[in-house]
Amino acid sequence: MNDSTPTTMKTPIYWKKTFLTCRSPTNSFYLCRTLEDVYDDTTQIRIQWYSFVDDNRDENDIDENTHFKISFEDTLDIQAILTSIPSVVTYANKIITLKKKDIVRTQRLLHKSIQIESNQTTDGSKVSQRRKRKTAGQQDAAPVRKRRRTKDVNEIDEGTSASSAKTTATKRTEVSKAKLFKVQSNRFLKENQNVTEHEVDPFFESNTPAPFISSTVQSKLAIRAVLLNDAELLKSLIDDINRVYSVHIRRDFAGSPSAIHYAIKNNNIQLLEMLVADMVEPKTNRCVNFEVPGIWQAAEKGSIGTFRFRTAEVMSDRGALEGNNAFLKVTEQVISHSQRMELIEYAIRHHCSPDVYNALYEKFSCSSAIDCVCLCIENGRRDLASITMEKIKQRGRYGFNELHYQVLKFDDDELRVKRASEVTKKAKDAYQMTPIHCAAINPNAKYLKQLLTIVSEVNIPDKRNRRPIHYAAVSEGTEPLEYLLSK
Repeated sequence: MNDSTPTTMKTPIYWKKTFLTCRSPTNSFYLCRTLEDVYDDTTQIRIQWYSFVDDNRDENDIDENTHFKISFEDTLDIQAILTSIPSVVTYANKIITLKKKDIVRTQRLLHKSIQIESNQTTDGSKVSQRRKRKTAGQQDAAPVRKRRRTKDVNEIDEGTSASSAKTTATKRTEVSKAKLFKVQSNRFLKENQNVTEHEVDPFFESNTPAPFISSTVQSKLAIRAVLLNDAELLKSLIDDINRVYSVHIRRDFAGSPSAIHYAIKNNNIQLLEMLVADMVEPKTNRCVNFEVPGIWQAAEKGSIGTFRFRTAEVMSDRGALEGNNAFLKVTEQVISHSQRMELIEYAIRHHCSPDVYNALYEKFSCSSAIDCVCLCIENGRRDLASITMEKIKQRGRYGFNELHYQVLKFDDDELRVKRASEVTKKAKDAYQMTPIHCAAINPNAKYLKQLLTIVSEVNIPDKRNRRPIHYAAVSEGTEPLEYLLSK
């Protein structure tokens, strides 16, 4: 038979998410919360500690005004529990306080435990002294030996079995509150002062010599070259085709920046042009990236013939572990030419200079210029949007009219509006943006007021149901947003 008892046969003591109090080493009490159901045969339970919001508060001075906050997870011996708390008072940000009746009950049990423990210690010392006096008196008197009655063999067997049965029956004793364990909290841990604290990353942000480990590590030195503005190091890495397989590798996992991202963020035109040139025309015969064969572990799924219904793959959210797949998170994390729109969007969102934007736009020979215009307008970069619109005039206006261009470029000039229909002209290839949407990102609110005076369309939507107030929220100034809120 299995030693494990079914859950239905166990007697629950505390349910999950029950607040408990337990004795502390300073003869006070701690507050915690169970993370699992506790049964009569449980010895160690998983809990969530609660600490004081005020770190300077005295542990022996706890009342109904003492605020607790969530702390770290830990395990607790079940014998350390004083009592359970039926309910607490909850505040914002998961801050709680205890009720006065629960504090009084906990302190009463705590004092009772301390008193019983001290009485047992005193009784133990008295018993030891009495034994010493008795031993000393026996040494003075002559020992007297008494005759013992001999027993038959059958009587000995019967007496042995009876005494063993009595011993077995008296073995099961309940643990009293006096033997409660004192919780050793991690708050008494001391900080290790021998740990070296680096002000900067020693690999990426310092000139510390780095030995050759692998092509992956060597390729990441391109990030160091950009952060330290070292053009010679970057050029040597681009030319090193035997040990560097790409200078566009990401720093960590998916979504982390690469060398070209840092060049964009720092507005470093020189290094940016070197990286873009290598991306557009990469060197041939570079070393191959190191790959571990056969490490991928596929996630299985149940067959419809087995369960009579379709089942999804067993992924992390269904309790499965990653296994060896955790070592593959850094593979194939190289920025390529096909991700040029991602780089342009990154530049726009990180407030790049017009020179950086022009370098990316010209080097990549961006074919989706209309997407660039939309990104610029969505992020409030009217200067970049007007630059791009000037460049695409030769190809076609993509649904934009002259009024779109004027409200983006003008700072204090007068608008030239011929017909009222121009104000609500929708750019068919740019999510049906109107001049009103474009005027909302201009910090000079007079253009927006002039257009809304001609056509009173304060809540005109575009194709994605965005209103002028959404565009005004990303404007360089606050006047357009204040004006629309007043309407």
